Amino acid sequence: MPKKQEVTKEQYAQALDQHKDEVYHIALKGWQMPILHGLIALAVDHPGVKKLGWPTKQLINQVRWWCREKFTEWGFSPEEVEYLDKMREDAQGNITEEGRIQA
Repeated sequence: MPKKQEVTKEQYAQALDQHKDEVYHIALKGWQMPILHGLIALAVDHPGVKKLGWPTKQLINQVRWWCREKFTEWGFSPEEVEYLDKMREDAQGNITEEGRIQA
């Protein structure tokens, strides 16, 4: 059986160091933005992510800010944007806000 290819911590650190100042851009369609917003919300709720340092939290905050700006451009009020930012789905697909199932 062939050996599984692995990336060492050293390889990863070296690659990151070489590319850390590069700037990348992503283009999203309107329907993709709420998906990104939801993925970031899931990441924020993950226990492992909560333990990570400022670079991860800074990126999460940048994406959340960008999504909030887009929701505002779509015509949502600041209160509605706040609701959308706290909205989650439970295991059965019911929309919840901070753990409370909405009627």
